[in-house]
Order: sequence, then C-alpha cells, then structure tokens
Amino acid sequence: MSARRWCLWVVCSVGLLCGIRSVAWAETEKEKEARDKMIKEKAQQDELFDVNFMKVYREAQIKFIQQSYDQVIGMTQNLLRMRKSARAMFLMATAYKAKGLYPRAIDLFQQAAGTFDDKSQFYEKAQSLYNVAFCYELSKNRAQAISGWQLYINFANNYPQESASVAFARARIELLNSIKDKAP
Repeated sequence: MSARRWCLWVVCSVGLLCGIRSVAWAETEKEKEARDKMIKEKAQQDELFDVNFMKVYREAQIKFIQQSYDQVIGMTQNLLRMRKSARAMFLMATAYKAKGLYPRAIDLFQQAAGTFDDKSQFYEKAQSLYNVAFCYELSKNRAQAISGWQLYINFANNYPQESASVAFARARIELLNSIKDKAP
C-alpha cells in the first residue's frame, strides 16, 4: 500500500470511528440519563440515602454503644414506622438480645434475615442467622439452637469469608449434641 493510499485509509477510518463514537456517545448519554433516573428512584427507596432515617439510625447506634437499650428500641420502632428496614430490625433485635429478651430478639433477627438480600447483603443476613442460633442457645433451647446453627451453616458456607464463623457454628452443634438431657 502506498503512503498516500495508507494516509487516505487512516483519515477515512478515523472519520468513520469518530462518527461511530458520536452515535455511541449519544446512546451513552441516554443510558446515563436512564441510569441517573434509576439511581434517584432507588435512592428514594433506599434507606441509606434517606437523610432523616440515617440520622435517627446513627443516633440509635450511639445509644446502643451507651447501653441505652430501651432508647434504641424506641428509636428503631420509629424507624420501622418510616420504612421497612432490615437494618433497623437488626439493631432492635440486638438491643433485645442485650436485654436478655431472647424470644423477641429471635423474631426480629429472623425477620431481618428474611429481608436482607442474599447477594448484596450476605454479611448482614449471615449475622442475622448467626444471632438467631446464638439467641436460641442463650435461651437454653438446644434443639432450636442446633437447627439455627445448621441454617446459618447452610447459608454462610457459600461465602469463604464466613469460614471461621461456620467452623464455630459446627463446633457449637457438636457441643450441643454432646450435652445429655437431664433426667427428671
């Protein structure tokens, strides 16, 4: 190919690419607008973008650290009136657990586990299931604790980052199975 022909080919190719790029760019702008709209809609639904919700949630977390569990429960009840929130349920359940009110904690941890997304919130869901089993154990309900640990293992076993907790859960099941029931 001669130098002149090659230059003409390059100029045409670049021109063609620029034309394609401008069409692609226009489509990208439309996609960007659609994506921005979807993000705004998601933000309206997602509690993490709700300034009022997050303000109360953070205050409730601080109250939990200060061991003001009744205040945490009240604040999270208010949050749950604003929107169905697995985070708020989990925090409320944790407060009930800290107060030793295990049946209520178990119920809330189970609700939170059912609400958290398996893919994007797997850690939160795993922690909810873990706490269900742990609360059953603390309430001395051995059979339910074993079932709870097994449920946790079945879920968390799919996530390598949970391997230490899965090993702990297996050890808890072994220990609970080794305890003999007291004869009446």
